[in-house]
Parts: sequence; C-alpha cells; structure tokens
Amino acid sequence: MHILTELPPNLRVILIGGPSNAGKSTLAQSLAQTLGWTYQPTDGLGRYPGRPWATSQGPFPPHLVEHYSSLSVAELFDDVRNHYVSMWPKINALITSRATDLSTDPLVLEGSAIWPETVVTLDSEDSENVAAVWVAPSDALLQQRIQHVSGFAQASVSEQAIIQKFMGRALLYNQHMRDAIKRFGLAALAVDETATVAESVQRCLEIVKSHYP
Repeated sequence: MHILTELPPNLRVILIGGPSNAGKSTLAQSLAQTLGWTYQPTDGLGRYPGRPWATSQGPFPPHLVEHYSSLSVAELFDDVRNHYVSMWPKINALITSRATDLSTDPLVLEGSAIWPETVVTLDSEDSENVAAVWVAPSDALLQQRIQHVSGFAQASVSEQAIIQKFMGRALLYNQHMRDAIKRFGLAALAVDETATVAESVQRCLEIVKSHYP
C-alpha cells in the first residue's frame, strides 16, 4: 500500500488522543516511523494509576486494586480528567517548543492526556503548526479490547469487578471525548478491528491533510 506522507510544510506536531486501549500507541509509533518524526507518549509527563490488571502472572497490583475499588466509575473519570487537565501546562510547553523551535525534530505526541477541551486552548500561533486527531473506537470495540488484554474471562470474580471499573471509566472517557470532538468540530479517526496499522496510518494522514490544509 502507498502511504501518503505529503503534509502541510509548516506542520511540526501531530497529537494523537483517545481512550485507553484504543490503539493510540501503535498508531502514533507507526505514524512517527512513516514520517521520520520523533514519537513520545504523554505518560512520562505525569504519573497516574494505570491499568489494574497484572502484566504477568501474579496478583493485581494492590495500589491499583485500592484505587479502582474505592471510587465509583463517575469519580474515576472525574479524577483522571482532572489529572489530564493538571498535566496540560507540561504538555502545552512541549507542544509550543516543538511547534516553534525549528532546531528540534517534528513530534508525534500521543496519550489519553491529549484531551479535546484543553487542546482547543492552544495559542493560535502555535496551533498553526499543530494537528490533532482523536482515535475513536465504538464502545463495543473498546470493551472487547479491554476484556481481551486484561484476561477478563480468566480473571477471578473480584478481579473482574476491578476490570469492569476500569472499563467503565474508559467507556465514559470515550463518550465525553466524542461529545467534545463534535462540539468543537475536531478530527476523529473511527477505528475497527479489520483495519491494518498501515491503513490506519493512511487514514490518519488523510484526516490531517483535510483538517489542516
């Protein structure tokens, strides 16, 4: 497949947002590789309780179990959104640096902290060199992916309850994100299980070109 790489000459930063397990990291890394740009996740800019399931055999991390057990789904969403808002000064500074300093490499910046309501506050001069695309899976696909990666079917009843809390937060994030995208007229990439990574990169670049001529 031919990958479209011709972008506006002034473009220096592409932001990739979306809920956890939407496929942001895979898309952003492949996009950066295709363009020859630097890739960076926002995770390193602020620590926050992550996915509650174990990444290898063993019990779920206790601090994550406590976090997800002690809050309702709505409280979990409010808490993580507030965290993303608190991260914005660091994210904004990084975007501004890469957008205006021609001595730095162009950047693909990815993470759930790329929140629509903060991105739209970018300074108008900086935003001329910045594009943003949100990965927007259906709720059904997002739920399916979280169940798969977390090993939900093999988890104990108590572990499934924790995973469901995380899933509920991710679904609520997805719904609020979609509402904000519609409200502000932002760019979204609908994802499905059949698209290859190369196809998703191509579609993302086409969206960038159409929204940021």
